[in-house]
Amino acid sequence: MGGVKAKAVIRALLDSPPPHGVKAVARLVGCDTGYVSRLVAALAAEGLVERVPQGPVTSIDRDRLVLRYHEDPRTPSADVPAAVFD
Repeated sequence: MGGVKAKAVIRALLDSPPPHGVKAVARLVGCDTGYVSRLVAALAAEGLVERVPQGPVTSIDRDRLVLRYHEDPRTPSADVPAAVFD
């Protein structure tokens, strides 16, 4: 799961308790709703999040999602502006 946008979305999911609406996460991180929806679908397929079909993320596997956030060496978390997470 690489890239600044993916890391920002994952960080947004980690920074506050569910539920997380796709539109709200997209607004928070400043990216396209479709991108967030596809990323959340991929995370759900990996069992990292649970989501109501066509709805919000209802739960996350926090430990595994943190590992997923840190496993891609292409995008160090320092590349993501802190304002994205505030």
